[in-house]
Amino acid sequence: MPFVECSREKEWMFPPTLRELVPQKHEVQFVAHFVECLNLRELGIDPDPAIEGRPSFPPRVLLACWLYGFMTRVRSTRRLEQACRERLPFMWLTGMTCPDHNTLWKFYKANRKAMKKLFKKSVLVAIKLEMVGLVEHALDGSKILASAAKDRTFDKKGLLELDRKIQEQIDDLERQNKDEEGRHSERSGELPAKLRKAGALKTQVSEAMQALEGSAKEKVNLTDGDARFMKTTSGLRVAYNGQAVVEGKSGIIVAEEVVDEPGDNDELLPMLHKVEENLGANAEHNLADAGYFSGENLTQCAKEGLEVVMPEPQAKRKKDSPEQAYHKSKFEYNREQDIYRCPQGEILTLSHTGRDRDVEAWTYRGRGCKGCAVREQCTKDSKGRTLKRYSYDELVVAHRQKMKEEPSRSLSKRRKEIVEPVFGIIKEQLEGRRFLLRGLENVRGEWALLCAAYNLRKIFKRCWAHDEGPRLRVVLSTA
Repeated sequence: MPFVECSREKEWMFPPTLRELVPQKHEVQFVAHFVECLNLRELGIDPDPAIEGRPSFPPRVLLACWLYGFMTRVRSTRRLEQACRERLPFMWLTGMTCPDHNTLWKFYKANRKAMKKLFKKSVLVAIKLEMVGLVEHALDGSKILASAAKDRTFDKKGLLELDRKIQEQIDDLERQNKDEEGRHSERSGELPAKLRKAGALKTQVSEAMQALEGSAKEKVNLTDGDARFMKTTSGLRVAYNGQAVVEGKSGIIVAEEVVDEPGDNDELLPMLHKVEENLGANAEHNLADAGYFSGENLTQCAKEGLEVVMPEPQAKRKKDSPEQAYHKSKFEYNREQDIYRCPQGEILTLSHTGRDRDVEAWTYRGRGCKGCAVREQCTKDSKGRTLKRYSYDELVVAHRQKMKEEPSRSLSKRRKEIVEPVFGIIKEQLEGRRFLLRGLENVRGEWALLCAAYNLRKIFKRCWAHDEGPRLRVVLSTA
């Protein structure tokens, strides 16, 4: 049999149209229709053309480029520009007008705050398509690497040393520049440029020192002052903490945020409040991991009527480990006598009262620890073991018991199945392992766009690609 003819000299009698090159069920057709149905003013994007100057690109076209780019692993301005010149879906999307990287960047820079509203619009569409329920929501955080060099992170001592070295360099360059003045030398233009660069770095170091003075941070990165060292799968890296709440059945992200704190503890209530803001209510079961656990969080959730399922941090430890064997939970409290009894039978009595992290606390101390055979495993305090009882301890005990029973045990296991694949898809399929922008406000816009792109991929696969295009068009038009 002959080969298929693959001639590069082939000519068409009638040139093809862009409509013929991209199928109706293609993802880019869905993106275009989604953006066409948006009210740009509601998002904070100016839909009108510039009054003066050369004709500008339509904002809907540029927004669709960014959104489709994030959905297809094309996230940088130069890669977007290349895609608009070489890839048929992007060529169809732009009508072969090919916006350059500067145009794309200026649009994104001016409208990055609109990305959070764009994300909320993706949630609203999912609600109208009945893809979002209020039964199970899973919350988690994941470390996203910052666009920052690890070796440019300094503490206060390191900044002072760097500032001294820069000043020495500036003094040396100024002496060289003075010697070169009046001479026709190849270095006459080079030295002032080096001086400006060194001066800019010195200013950057001074700003970093001021930032350290006014915050609780111990170190600061010169390339991205908002990013911090965080524990990741590849060790300590300069990163941000991306937060997401995911609906149990569809996997739709219903709330998102980025913070510059490595811990998740302070994000439980803010994220649940965002869910209520986006959906109008919280789920029947809110599933979180041990990183969100605290007595303060349990207290506030109880006040607001929020049902949370989250294990205590020590629940993951081995039962026979010293930390677990003599954890506070192993000490029995007697309310009538107001004493604690340790696993060895010794008594801890009230020592003093006070406040700890703005919470009322009672401190108890062991009276028979001196000759205890397991003292080294229980405490290193020379005065004996101490325990603190907080005003929320009864809530903690009740929650601990609830976590041992059904359905809490099964729901806790479900959390991983719901939320962790979402972070895996964002990092692997959308190339969201590292932020491209710097600064907390910038990465918040980038994360919101990533989450919106993830949601729209879900909606596309659920409806547009399965002959529900007409229904989806109606929903998009009314969302």
